[in-house]
Amino acid sequence: MKIQNVLTNFVGIAKALLASTIYKVKNRSFSQLGEDIVIANHLEWAGYSLNDKGAYVDIGCYHPHDGSNTYTFYRNGSSGIVVDIGRSKKLLFNIFRRRDKFIDSAVVPDSMAGNSFTFLTKGYGSKTDHVEMSEDDDPDNSVNIIGISALLEKGKHYLFKNWSILSIDAEGMDQAIIESTNFDDYPFTIVAFENFFDDPCRKIESAISNSTHIHLINYGYILQSICGPTYIYVRYEK
Repeated sequence: MKIQNVLTNFVGIAKALLASTIYKVKNRSFSQLGEDIVIANHLEWAGYSLNDKGAYVDIGCYHPHDGSNTYTFYRNGSSGIVVDIGRSKKLLFNIFRRRDKFIDSAVVPDSMAGNSFTFLTKGYGSKTDHVEMSEDDDPDNSVNIIGISALLEKGKHYLFKNWSILSIDAEGMDQAIIESTNFDDYPFTIVAFENFFDDPCRKIESAISNSTHIHLINYGYILQSICGPTYIYVRYEK
């Protein structure tokens, strides 16, 4: 099983390196469904200049370029905190996005920060790293965890000097992380996260009738765009 995991990760990282090479010579959206272009547009409509360096926190960053909501902004001179699990991911970010601070951890709501977690895949064996709670101490599959507030405190001294983006792809934990965040303490300009509703034809109706939407509205955010499963909120002055 360990040999199979090593081979899977070797093939995965080879593909990831190839993707990086291709994306480096392309001039296009790097997100899955153009989220980076939409976010850039909303920043400009909110009165910010993309020529001014901003910052971001990218939770579930996966790859420096492929499917990234933040690489467009990195390429334009900004930097921030990028978070995912797997040493091979950290390696690629250290090569291609050296201004960013990579944290090899799973991000959880503050209330879950004391729990134990395991993960079933490492690195680039899959685009989805399945993270789950565990009562067993399994050092071979254990994963570092960090609560959302502890994570944001690491960059609080520089994240909010200008515009800032919080992008979350936490494999189903996105909404719980957002609802655990005090956005007065961490006033991101843009918050983007994934939410998969049972009925995609009614996702707008569903999006504005749940606790995450109410939480963000109470902090002065407005739902401005939906790109596939990604919901993009913009905060204006309260």
